[in-house]
Amino acid sequence: MTNRDFTLEKYRSLCNSLLERDYKSVTIKDYLITSQKYESNIVILRHDVDRNPQNAVNIAALEYDMGIHSTYYFRSIKKVLKPEIIKSIASLGHEVGYHYETLSKEKGNFEKAIRAFEKDLC
Repeated sequence: MTNRDFTLEKYRSLCNSLLERDYKSVTIKDYLITSQKYESNIVILRHDVDRNPQNAVNIAALEYDMGIHSTYYFRSIKKVLKPEIIKSIASLGHEVGYHYETLSKEKGNFEKAIRAFEKDLC
């Protein structure tokens, strides 16, 4: 059995390793727009905010303090989709997006999924 350590300290250690090896962190949007312009090692850090949005704030603050930029995808469920938390993460220079799962929720029905997607975004 492996030790699954998802603590903030373990994540800090991972980030330190990336920085020590001269990796530049970029958001998904930045990578898609400027991927041909990077001449050094890059890393894209992406976080799905599925359960505890406060954990995402803690990670975002840690990354900010380390000069790391990443992307956060929020699910559209009440306990996760918190505007004040989304704004605080964005204010730290991180990219924020919508973690859509409508097609799977609607069991592959595209028409239902499109309606659910539209509803989620309103």
